[in-house]
Amino acid sequence: MDAGSETKHSNPSLISNPTALNPINQSRNVTFSNTRKITGSNKSGSSKLVSSSQGKWFTFVGHLSRETTEDDIKEHLECNNITVIEVKKLPPKQPWQEKSSAFRVCINLNCKDSIMNSDLWPDNSDVRDWYFKPKP
Repeated sequence: MDAGSETKHSNPSLISNPTALNPINQSRNVTFSNTRKITGSNKSGSSKLVSSSQGKWFTFVGHLSRETTEDDIKEHLECNNITVIEVKKLPPKQPWQEKSSAFRVCINLNCKDSIMNSDLWPDNSDVRDWYFKPKP
């Protein structure tokens, strides 16, 4: 190529905007609203792929009597055909929390909709999905 010859580009906008390919100048605000996700359901043992998850779902159960125990929660759920993996009574962190009991309940993933049945719980108790805070 001669020093005086022009170079042809497949994308002429790169010539008018030389920073177009510079990743530092690109916005880092990425929206994942179109992210697709599935949860595998193949239970056959013929594959070499094995899930590391045991299919757990965590919920918060609160505003129950102070006398309510972990065993009370577990028994109540199991009597209603909900498979319980673990129940942990949460210690109160604020004075107002000492008036009632709260629990972190780990159940089988297949039961996550059943536990949200309002008829299952006493009047004015709270049940919600557990919120995991992001690690700093």
